[in-house]
Amino acid sequence: MSLKFANKKKLALYVFLACISACGNVVIAYVTKIMLNSAQYHRGSLKQLILIAALGAVSLIIIMFLNFAYRYLRSDITRDINLNLKEKTITYLIAQQNDSQKDGLNLMTNDLKQIESLKITNELMIISEIAAFAISIFVGLINSWLLTIIFVIATIIPGFIQKFFIKDIQNKSAIWEKQNAEYTQATVDAINGSKTAMLYDAQVPVISYVIKQAKQMENALRSLNYTQGAISTLIITIADIFSFIIPFLVGAILSPSNGAKWFWKNNFTPTFSRSIKANKWFYYN
Repeated sequence: MSLKFANKKKLALYVFLACISACGNVVIAYVTKIMLNSAQYHRGSLKQLILIAALGAVSLIIIMFLNFAYRYLRSDITRDINLNLKEKTITYLIAQQNDSQKDGLNLMTNDLKQIESLKITNELMIISEIAAFAISIFVGLINSWLLTIIFVIATIIPGFIQKFFIKDIQNKSAIWEKQNAEYTQATVDAINGSKTAMLYDAQVPVISYVIKQAKQMENALRSLNYTQGAISTLIITIADIFSFIIPFLVGAILSPSNGAKWFWKNNFTPTFSRSIKANKWFYYN
């Protein structure tokens, strides 16, 4: 874990600022909720609405300035880790006393940059995403624990569904890799044997063979791209259904203003009489 090379005080401050940054979405959601409720139920005066909007805007501006510090600290932590890794790496290379500098130069310039891109940045992003997720869940549980649980379960379902298609993508990817290798080898053979092909007047068969391998490789790539795109479309559709439509449907059913009492009494009483007792207690208390 690359973050072990970071300054612990800076890392702790980064976690705190990441939590503050995640509160921006909560502020937007809360202000939007108040505005929609006011418009739907005609609650509050114009002065109160303007005050709520002003408080929301001021909160977002404060979070924005804290986000400046959050972004700077993120870059500063990345810089500190990079310097630490470079110092350790150059110390090791000098201690090896190797006459060949090619590998060492590649390590110092390319490999360490890959570590920054693929490891340091991602680990810092994971901290931010965990903070945003935790705060969102916490606020959601406070507002409506039932809908929050339903939403969490519903958003997990597309992830499980995606696992059923991983094997298909892996198989298509393996086929493309095989065809790509054959096409590459055919191209190398054709170029290396170009003089021989000219000598025996066999340019047409050689070109036809390379084009044949190219077609097979491109067909495999098309199949792979289509499979990935189709599965992505399917997963996005399922995610939209389970993440938005179903939670909003449940929220609408559970909302007393939308006739939830009537809904439960007239639709579920014949078959779910025991459940109705619990639901009546929920709605009337």
